[in-house]
Amino acid sequence: MSDYQALEYQIKDGQVIPKYVPKQFRVRKDGEVLIRVQYSSINHKDALALDNNSGVIKNYPIVPGIDFSGMIIESNDSRFFPGDKVVGTGFNFGVTEDGGYSEFVTTSSQNILKVPRPLTMRDAMIFGTAGVTAAIALSYFLQMPASIDKQVPILITGATGGVGGLLLAMLRKLKFTNVTAVTRQDTAQDYLKSLGAAHVIAPEVLTQATDHPLQTGRYMMAIDGIGGDLLGHILPYIKYGGKVVTYGNADKATFQANVLPFILRNISLIGVDSVFYPNNDRAELWQLLATALRPDHEHNVAVHEIGFEEMIPVLKDFLKKPKLGRTIVAFP
Repeated sequence: MSDYQALEYQIKDGQVIPKYVPKQFRVRKDGEVLIRVQYSSINHKDALALDNNSGVIKNYPIVPGIDFSGMIIESNDSRFFPGDKVVGTGFNFGVTEDGGYSEFVTTSSQNILKVPRPLTMRDAMIFGTAGVTAAIALSYFLQMPASIDKQVPILITGATGGVGGLLLAMLRKLKFTNVTAVTRQDTAQDYLKSLGAAHVIAPEVLTQATDHPLQTGRYMMAIDGIGGDLLGHILPYIKYGGKVVTYGNADKATFQANVLPFILRNISLIGVDSVFYPNNDRAELWQLLATALRPDHEHNVAVHEIGFEEMIPVLKDFLKKPKLGRTIVAFP
């Protein structure tokens, strides 16, 4: 008899097959905890891992799910007790270590944090990896002297996704009023403006210009989750001393750029890694997510909630039919 159920990615004839499988509890080592999962989420990386050529996962089978929230059932660490509500993001969950698409997770206590009040476990997974990524990206912007001006021009790409939507909502919470959202979805304009976008433009507004390396500076800060050609086209529009933060490659991982915006306008290009972001700093980010960066309820990112048993078709269609905001998974 199995102890619990998990969704596993398996390889058959070179194809990745998602399948619900029975699992047995393993003996927990010193410093490990057993968590009953309450919520997980579907991220771009989880869906991309269904492609064996993506390079996301090296060894199959594996339980995917790069984040989860749940309750401690057993603990071999004196800092955690049964009943503690915890969240896990990054640290190779769902990549080299079994992740959150499982009724139970056994992991090192170094890979989890207590959910800060007043967040619920559902709140924690509405943020999840996307929220941590957004908070890291914002931290670079908030270090800039220009961030004192609440009308400083900011550009957000991938705005209909989880990270982009949360960025808009967080910037609204922080009272920034001159934020431009980039999207291909014409029907999403009202949604993006409800999150805090003052302007909504199509990517073509940035890419249709000539290849001149310096366009008129429009934005002091850009946060990009698309990568590819769009990232290269953003750089010429950054004002003197501005920053571009990149966290994703929804288009592709390579881009073309000219050195002139860097050496003539003193701009910076910064990458965000939320996988191995230090746990002490991560704890501070979660406190901010629970307080200063927590979006107002009426201006929060869209949430699509599904059940654990509904995951396979959603995962298969996720990259073809991305949904607004966050897709979270509720466990029975």
